[in-house]
Amino acid sequence: MRRHRLRAITSYRQFFFGFGLGVGGVSEYIYDSNASQSRVGIGYSLRLGFGVSPRWALVLSADGASAYFQNLSLSETVFTVGPQFWVTPKLYVRAGIGAATRTYEYDSYYDSYYDNYYRDTWTDSGMGGVAAVGFEFVQSYHVSLAVEANGTVGYYNNKDTLSTFGINFVMNLF
Repeated sequence: MRRHRLRAITSYRQFFFGFGLGVGGVSEYIYDSNASQSRVGIGYSLRLGFGVSPRWALVLSADGASAYFQNLSLSETVFTVGPQFWVTPKLYVRAGIGAATRTYEYDSYYDSYYDNYYRDTWTDSGMGGVAAVGFEFVQSYHVSLAVEANGTVGYYNNKDTLSTFGINFVMNLF
């Protein structure tokens, strides 16, 4: 009886879709007050990749993190386009440049006079970038599972800087 084994995929991926979730964090530098603060939270990643060659892909991605600070939730998402390169069949690096958005969501409060709950949200946009390194520990014909460490940075009009980091478990479908 002949046994069939799953072969690792190391060939050209024409198109792939990936998403990831894991431990992350947000670090904020406020230019006006020369202060910074950091918190641990949740990291996330979403991407579309288009194969250029067996080792290169052009990737559109949304990477970021969200964390809870005192009385507010702060998140940053950086939307980028850039290359992904497989150093080995399982190890890859990725970089990108694009637009960044930050969102502040303040705790809700109850106004008894109007009998209503209020939630304040403030959003800003700027430019940003991402850098990542990942290792695909499972590869099959149409799916790969990876662990990826990524970092983003966003620069905003008032000279504030927001950066995120994450260690995510990523699933790629191709």
